Amino acid sequence: MSPFSVSIIIPAHNAAATLAETTASLLSQTTSHWEAIIVGDRSGRLMVPRENPNALAAAIKSLLDDATWRIALGRVAQQHAATAFSLKSVGQQLRQALNV
Repeated sequence: MSPFSVSIIIPAHNAAATLAETTASLLSQTTSHWEAIIVGDRSGRLMVPRENPNALAAAIKSLLDDATWRIALGRVAQQHAATAFSLKSVGQQLRQALNV
């Protein structure tokens, strides 16, 4: 089980204009048990530790500098969301959580 209560998946497809605003919003959250995952084609995702603003800045810069990567990240995030949050998947997770 993940130590995080919330995982935020950030698809970066054509997100240069809004990525800074998105990450600023994440950093203003009151809960400390979250992770931000910027999904990418190089490793499938880009993990950014919560307490490491330099890593976040580097991740944002790498996305702003590489449109191809941003597009690939968006596609991977879309595929992940379609699979992980499909009706079947959510139903299975709910049944498991309720022990039904």
